[in-house]
Amino acid sequence: MKKIRLLYIVTRCMKSGPIKVINQIVDNLDKDQFELYLISINEEDQNRSLLELMKKKFYYQYCHINKIDVIFGRYNRLREEIKKIDPDVIHSTGVIPDYLVNRIFPQKQVVTLHANYKIDYTMQYGKIIGVPLAFFHIQVAKKAKKVIACSKSLSEIYKKTKNFEVDYIRNGINYDVLDIQSIQAYKRKFDIPCDVITFIYVASFNKRKNHTFLADSFVKLHEQGKNYQLLFVGDGPSYQECYNTFSQYPYIHFEGRVSNVDDYLRAADYYVSSSMQEGMPIAVLEAMNQGLPCVLSDIDQHREIYEINNVIGVLYRQNDFESLDEAIEKIVKIDRKTVGNEINHIVYEQFQAVKMSEKYAQIYIEIATKNKKEYI
Repeated sequence: MKKIRLLYIVTRCMKSGPIKVINQIVDNLDKDQFELYLISINEEDQNRSLLELMKKKFYYQYCHINKIDVIFGRYNRLREEIKKIDPDVIHSTGVIPDYLVNRIFPQKQVVTLHANYKIDYTMQYGKIIGVPLAFFHIQVAKKAKKVIACSKSLSEIYKKTKNFEVDYIRNGINYDVLDIQSIQAYKRKFDIPCDVITFIYVASFNKRKNHTFLADSFVKLHEQGKNYQLLFVGDGPSYQECYNTFSQYPYIHFEGRVSNVDDYLRAADYYVSSSMQEGMPIAVLEAMNQGLPCVLSDIDQHREIYEINNVIGVLYRQNDFESLDEAIEKIVKIDRKTVGNEINHIVYEQFQAVKMSEKYAQIYIEIATKNKKEYI
């Protein structure tokens, strides 16, 4: 029988939460039921691209469209490429892909909201550009056939602040059975002192991830005589500035962009996040998958995970050093080996990619069916 033609349209295939989510959705879809297509519209950043990996999963097409093309309505080539594919469902990701699909085939469109765009765009572009861009993106999303928030808390934010009713499907990751016996071996692999308590933060360097606050806090902790070390994993726009300021401190380590994030998580004792805004943080879920107790800023999405099961760790008031200090003092009393399996099991119960994928598959099938086609 004919498969459902599922087309994803993205800005570029860069290492990011939304692209990870797409990969984990398709990894768990029934390939006998779905035929997978992918179009990207911007050139890849070769240092952060996942394109070669994604080409193995999709029929791929590059269709370059820049902001000027969008402003002047020059997207006929994209329209033609979509018509050639003749998809039953189009899942777009990013403000320009969302807008373009909205203009061409809104009746087939699925949009996932990955952030509180007002905060996200304001931090990225400033108020003058960020506020109207957020308003624009939300208005585009409202016209799609189906809109999904990537967390319950994000869904509630849009309902309360924008009077926008949005269903949610929590982000998920591929679950791994925990091997907690190898912490010391991984520390030795990365030359991390085994006798020093190690915190890790995995995040792109940008304003909303708030690395400077966290680094400055660990400097203050050392001034108080507390012997902890901090690993930063990731790169991004504010990496060099943060590195120049804090790399002089031997207990703050900048690992940069790595391909083996899980190995670094296995080498750490605890996970810490200073993020000021999230959708549903993949990095926190990956840390939990490795059994890491977490110290998390009290944003809504971190609180959502914590309220599912507070064994995951401790929350602290955002941008409050004293609150972070208290949270760290609490977390270091928790033995990772004691609670690791329980934290790992929360991922199994609540955040498995296979469950996320099943929910998206239901939506894809519903849209395909409503477009008056029958599938098995």
